[in-house]
Amino acid sequence: MSNNIDMISYASHPLYTRGRVYKESEDKYRSCYQRDRDRIIYSTAFRKLQYKTQVFLNYHIGDYHRTRLTHSLEVAQIARSLSRRLKLNEDLAEAISLAHDLGHAPFGHTGEEALNFIEENDFKFDHNVQALRILVLLEKKYIKFDGLNLSWEMIEGLVKHNGPLNIIDQNKDIHEFIMECDSIYNLELNKFPTLEAQIASISDDIAYIMHDIDDGLRENILIIEELLTLPLIGRILKNNIDANKDYPRKYIIHESLRKFYSMMIDNVGLQVENNLKKYNIVDQHDIKNSDIPLVNFSLEFDLYVKDIKSFLKRRLYRHDEVNKVRDKVQYIIQNLFKAYYQEISYLPLDWQDKILMYGELKRYKSMVLCDFISGMTDRFAIQEHERIYGSTVI
Repeated sequence: MSNNIDMISYASHPLYTRGRVYKESEDKYRSCYQRDRDRIIYSTAFRKLQYKTQVFLNYHIGDYHRTRLTHSLEVAQIARSLSRRLKLNEDLAEAISLAHDLGHAPFGHTGEEALNFIEENDFKFDHNVQALRILVLLEKKYIKFDGLNLSWEMIEGLVKHNGPLNIIDQNKDIHEFIMECDSIYNLELNKFPTLEAQIASISDDIAYIMHDIDDGLRENILIIEELLTLPLIGRILKNNIDANKDYPRKYIIHESLRKFYSMMIDNVGLQVENNLKKYNIVDQHDIKNSDIPLVNFSLEFDLYVKDIKSFLKRRLYRHDEVNKVRDKVQYIIQNLFKAYYQEISYLPLDWQDKILMYGELKRYKSMVLCDFISGMTDRFAIQEHERIYGSTVI
């Protein structure tokens, strides 16, 4: 039923799942988490990730940089590798990884910011919450229920992959849709999630660090000379350059990035093994009631990672080439929202019906429009703006 034959005692074993909200017969050849993964892959929202921005606007630059889809696939690959090493459930870690970015609006974080800057919008949009809305409500593929009816562990992992909500959200209220789901699932929001969910979270960090450097170099926004100033990755690059002077730089770059990638994964694996021994982790109860996350980098390596994140924020995410379309895409998102808000006839009929069902209540109307706009790809948002306003922005 599963390839996770040698799972350790604190892994998420499918035999001990808390199940699904709507009872279904078990599959003869697939575990519950394998079925979760497959449902995510076949979802409409997952396919749309192919045309959603990671860093570089999907509609604006070439075809070689990462999109939300390729990012999610890389996260899943890392999560499987780490789970295999630690004898955890690879399928659950993979499923959470594949689903973690489903809620992103078009144009990446800029699209999300635009939705929340709109005066008429009475609904707080959050891409993590939106992923949950997609999986439990918005996907329509089954007669007997809305959403995909995923396992408890999958939903819990998606909601808490960054840690207990009372810790990470201590300065703000927990989103009301999460509270609604908690009333159904009892997600134990004040406790840590499974190790598989924690693995998915750190795999996200590893993936975007590596591919953002790669894409930044490919677009000539980042240069090797800058990377040489960074600790560890700079040393790796310098050693490879000195040892391979007769080889083209692109091979040296790939060799160096692979080395650093392997070091990050090895460091996490070793640190988790040390944490499990140090805190005497025996079962899932110990994991959930831990005072700290058990999946992390070592203290020294974490400093290297923070330096790189700071470098990428300064040199890539805020670069003119990235920022020059920011105002344009925010303009598109905000114009679309305002057009739909003022005249719902611009919407498809089934989305008009959703609004009319509640008599155009302001908050519900805003929520429906956020659902519709966040589900767009970059390309569709641009085309829809042209259809409504008759002008080309990008």
